[in-house]
Amino acid sequence: GALVVSYYKSPEFNKLSDGTKANYRRHCEVIREKNGIKDVRRFRRKHAIAARDALQETWSKANERIAVQSILCKHAVDLEWIDRNPVVDISKLSGGSYEAWPDVKLLAFERYCLTNDLTTALTAFEVAIGTGQRIGDCAKMAWDDFDGEFMNVILDKTKAKLRVYCPERLQQYLGSLPRKGRHIF
Repeated sequence: GALVVSYYKSPEFNKLSDGTKANYRRHCEVIREKNGIKDVRRFRRKHAIAARDALQETWSKANERIAVQSILCKHAVDLEWIDRNPVVDISKLSGGSYEAWPDVKLLAFERYCLTNDLTTALTAFEVAIGTGQRIGDCAKMAWDDFDGEFMNVILDKTKAKLRVYCPERLQQYLGSLPRKGRHIF
């Protein structure tokens, strides 16, 4: 528990993007809930592997948990609470891939939004599909970022600046919207 609290106060944690912080916090809080009173000096590689394997049905979550355990153990090494990081080089699980929604589902979502006057939801959908960006990055897109053909994006995760081409469908959709406020949605 003390390790998690210390990590939250660290410069390493505080320099992370808000989305990454939230993701790490979810894992840290589960770790703290299950192990809060335990001594990190007794944490072994087998414990990390057992935690990973317990989540193997959700392989992506399992890999994230291992990553956060490793970050916490690195922090414990930096604090000189332990001598080495027992989570280093634990192999990640591999799983299936995420499949795109079939066209029939995409059309059904569009129809539902149009039928129920859900302009914000439809705009989020069109911008995400059209730019291929994460929803958090899409939510930050402003009208000034769109020049009619390209969208200027600063990625939340890496702070990289991109100029993303918007396909004709997205260009037409955005062109049909009234420009209310600074942000697109």
